[in-house]
Amino acid sequence: MSRSFSCSVMAGLALTQTVLAFQGIPQALLQEEGKQHQLLAAHTGHSEQQHFRMCHWGPEQFYSGLSGRAQAVWNLALEESGLDAYNVSDYACNVPKVPWSWIEKIHTMDHTKHRSYNFQGAYMFSVVHQQLGDMRPQYTARNWLIDFVKENFTDIDLLKISDITAGYKPI
Repeated sequence: MSRSFSCSVMAGLALTQTVLAFQGIPQALLQEEGKQHQLLAAHTGHSEQQHFRMCHWGPEQFYSGLSGRAQAVWNLALEESGLDAYNVSDYACNVPKVPWSWIEKIHTMDHTKHRSYNFQGAYMFSVVHQQLGDMRPQYTARNWLIDFVKENFTDIDLLKISDITAGYKPI
């Protein structure tokens, strides 16, 4: 895999983080982006070279409020790629990046699975609300949890209820 401007896509499913490295943008996406530039230029009266970019990242950043650390990570990914920040596509300036050196380090890590199940989060807050008669969905959504843990978890699995109350007895 060549050194490239890498992209990070984070997924919150079961506290899993997935990192994808893009080697390039498909030609069809670049062509579609070019059509959007032409439409915008026709609508605004600006030439394609005067195209106003609404970027989340880089020197043409339009949106404020992003963390300085996230911008520094984007800048490091750009530096490692050898690309010019002003010449990346609109897609590239709007997607968070991860430096290629980080991807290489992730690939060298031990990816052996040590647990079958992992639950970390609040549970007791919902139980208290249900005991008080509040049966709204946000309080009943995790009712399956304890039965599932009793039936499926073993000693190697992780259950961490983050809002335990006085008198809690471990399962």
